[in-house]
Amino acid sequence: MMSVFFQYLLEASLCLLAFSLLYKCLFARLTHFAWMRFYLLSGILLSILLPFVSDSFQSVISLLSQEPVQLSTIKLSPSSWLAYDYGAVKSQSSLSENSLVGLMQLFTFLYFAGAFFYIWRFTQNIRKIRKLIRRNTKIKENGYWLVHITEKVPAFSFLNYIFIGKGSKQLQPNELQKIKQHELLHVRQKHTLDLLLVELTAIIFWFNPLIKYLKYRIQEVHEYLADQAIVNNKEEQKAYAYLLLKLASPVRAIPLATSFSNPLIHKRITMLMKTRTLTQRKFYFLLLLTLTISLLFLLSCMDDSKEDLS
Repeated sequence: MMSVFFQYLLEASLCLLAFSLLYKCLFARLTHFAWMRFYLLSGILLSILLPFVSDSFQSVISLLSQEPVQLSTIKLSPSSWLAYDYGAVKSQSSLSENSLVGLMQLFTFLYFAGAFFYIWRFTQNIRKIRKLIRRNTKIKENGYWLVHITEKVPAFSFLNYIFIGKGSKQLQPNELQKIKQHELLHVRQKHTLDLLLVELTAIIFWFNPLIKYLKYRIQEVHEYLADQAIVNNKEEQKAYAYLLLKLASPVRAIPLATSFSNPLIHKRITMLMKTRTLTQRKFYFLLLLTLTISLLFLLSCMDDSKEDLS
């Protein structure tokens, strides 16, 4: 059973790699931020779901749903090499069956140890946010809660809560208003849900560095979307860029939150001043997303064609 699960992790990781490479090569420099967000989230969801259409994965699930059979009698396609057969391993390898079982148990222990650590980290971050909400003054404004916290951290948002640190007292009223508008965009566009999806995916694929890359890219697009929405002309661009530089801080907000001031400052200013990408480029997203889904689906069905050829 665990060998089938590890096979799923491998196939899903390959899908994540395909989507990440396409994004980095073709989309990362565009300014169609809403479409970029859609592509990144679709890539994560499809990577999770596409392995389930694989012929080998479906065959194993159907076998598990039937009467118990001997593991050595299950015939899998060549691509499902992780779902090893004990009898074949004995004849083709010098390792004993007990050694292979022990190795599989070790991999299983390490995997679940890592997963439990990420679950613990996720719950700790949720607890930190709940403490900030309970222990600080909060005011309801137009469908969201404004929380004034005593800690010196950058402004950030989580779900329908906007957190403003004590450093905001040094800001001009118009600057503070810009920050609120920026965070309110995160709230209205439900960017927290994107980050929660990435964090939950990271629990399953904690060993895969691509999850960290995709989270960085999603947070990047979130900031671009919010910046673009509240800046209307060149003069506002300059004033807003100055505000970003003024509030630049090495202090990071909670990982689950979207923060106004973060290490993306220089990229945000560059993207703010950048000439907008041609509208026609939007069709590239649908075209490439369709091609990617088709390619990955065909790869997942290669098990059946290989079995026919044999």
